[in-house]
Amino acid sequence: MRIIILSGRPTQELDHLTLEEPVGALQVVNKSLLNFTLETLQEQLGVKKFEVLAGIHSEELINKLEENMLLEVSLDCYDDAYQDQAEDILWVRDDVLYDLDFSELRHQAQRSGSHSVAFFEHKNLMFFYQKNKSKNKLPTFFSAKHTTDAICQLLLGKCLWHCEQISVGKGGLINTVADYYQSSMALLKGEFGNIILDYHQQGLSLVKGMQVNISDSTQLQQNAFLGDSVYVHQKSRLYEDVILCKQSYVDSCVDISNSIIMPSVYIGPYLNIKNSVVTGNAVIRVDTGDVIPIQDKKILADLFLS
Repeated sequence: MRIIILSGRPTQELDHLTLEEPVGALQVVNKSLLNFTLETLQEQLGVKKFEVLAGIHSEELINKLEENMLLEVSLDCYDDAYQDQAEDILWVRDDVLYDLDFSELRHQAQRSGSHSVAFFEHKNLMFFYQKNKSKNKLPTFFSAKHTTDAICQLLLGKCLWHCEQISVGKGGLINTVADYYQSSMALLKGEFGNIILDYHQQGLSLVKGMQVNISDSTQLQQNAFLGDSVYVHQKSRLYEDVILCKQSYVDSCVDISNSIIMPSVYIGPYLNIKNSVVTGNAVIRVDTGDVIPIQDKKILADLFLS
């Protein structure tokens, strides 16, 4: 089976988190979003090689993933790539967190009377499946301006696809900050059926990472993830559910509750952060949607670590 990854521009709502990189490269708790999909496909289907179809930034996406995992396919050669199709093809999105059984899905698609099946979940187009020797004429109209969703809609509109609802799981589309927050917190709390993080500690804390510096008195949370090289001052406190991505630094007298600190971000002293996603230059309130830009590097800053 061939796995083709569709990767386009991030949506405007995610610009604060992606910095124009593909959504698949976005850090979700402990790894990039797309790595969750790749690892699931490796485990369930035994697939070792993946192909990327992207209009822009495909190089950045590949560099974010494990080495030697992907084979890039550019748009320029796409029109000739699948004319003599000898294998089944599964097309997946880079902006979806897939919580499903791909092996059962393959059996479901193979039993279908159609050679080309598009799968939906809650009206969102999740992925495509083509049996070998499909007679679909694949289009060549993608451009650098397209989002991943736009590419999928073009595929749906220009080819003959039989449409089915996903019956072996679900997919979490990440095209807003709220989507990112909700999926990350669901992963933290173990609410997915087919995805688990690669750690689990009993008690009040879920902690992962090397060279983490945090005192016991700081950990007042229900669930927490601390990435590699995270520092939290002993006078700061974590409450409820918290994700501190790798190489984040929390200064003194900071309260963090139900929030995500993005990778390599410095949090200055005397801040109260709640229900937010924090970058190096903004606090994004998930409950209200407000984006609070902060230019003072003594309050928030990006850390550039070697």
